Amino acid sequence: SSRRRHTRLQGDWSSDVCSSDLKVLAINSIATDYDAKKNYRQVAKCYSKLISIKSTPARNDFYMAASNYSKVGMYDSAFANYAGYAKNFPDEIYGHFNAAKTARLIDTTMALRLADPYFMKTIEIGLSDTAKNKMQLVTAYKYFTNVALSVQKDNKLALEYVDKILLLDPNDA
Repeated sequence: SSRRRHTRLQGDWSSDVCSSDLKVLAINSIATDYDAKKNYRQVAKCYSKLISIKSTPARNDFYMAASNYSKVGMYDSAFANYAGYAKNFPDEIYGHFNAAKTARLIDTTMALRLADPYFMKTIEIGLSDTAKNKMQLVTAYKYFTNVALSVQKDNKLALEYVDKILLLDPNDA
């Protein structure tokens, strides 16, 4: 009887779930150590590893991977993680907004229009509560104002975006 209990405990201990939980705890601990040492590249790698081993990664996993990749100038990796945040949490504004802002760091001329779908979704979500999401909405409208002026050469469209900005923030002239 005690031998059977011991075997069952060993079986539970070596299960994938337990092993996965231990990996998550260990990786979180390692990430905390790297963060204390300001080794942001390694922090990002730890959170990327967590995303790959968790069956359901948390928003914070995507955010921490992305923001730490951004800190070390690895914008492609940051963008991929913010895009992952947006894909896994499609009704939340922050993944879309941060993916869009990071896309701007990659596509500085706006020629690829990499930020467009993420700023569009930011606007779509943001309009549900304009007071709460004012900063994100203004940023998205400013982006589209720049696209209209610099890429599309469409002054009329640019003014439409400026009007939207002024409705949200009359002092932003």
